[in-house]
Amino acid sequence: MIPQSLRQGLIFADPCGSAEVSIRGKQEVEVMVKNVGEINLLYDFYGELLTDRQQTVLEYYYGDDYTLSEIAEAVGISRQAVHDTVHKAEKTLRSYESVLGLVSRYRQNTEEIRRASLLLEGIIAETENEEIRDRLITVSEIISRLEG
Repeated sequence: MIPQSLRQGLIFADPCGSAEVSIRGKQEVEVMVKNVGEINLLYDFYGELLTDRQQTVLEYYYGDDYTLSEIAEAVGISRQAVHDTVHKAEKTLRSYESVLGLVSRYRQNTEEIRRASLLLEGIIAETENEEIRDRLITVSEIISRLEG
């Protein structure tokens, strides 16, 4: 989910399709959306290592699309404290990744599994022996389950 602060930068078209408004440049929005995806992935891997308050604030901000003011009201802290908590939690998540590298390893493994799957599909297509093809198909199905 894209936080409200980021949605403001997206391009909105009116229902009639006659006008388009761009508040921020396309590249800036793409970078911001990529950042949201990165934080969500880091949170999936390392979120449990954050403090309860950091988890709550990030869940409101990234998961529930709350504004800083809405989070401040829900949590009972100032808007500035919410802002600081978001940035500190993001920095902490990135720090965990730089030390542990789980997300990087996950991405590498996912790419290798995808490559192996594509290679296996080619081998299956070229294999004439039914018994070997059936075994390769079984391996391909296992790889597909690993891909998610």
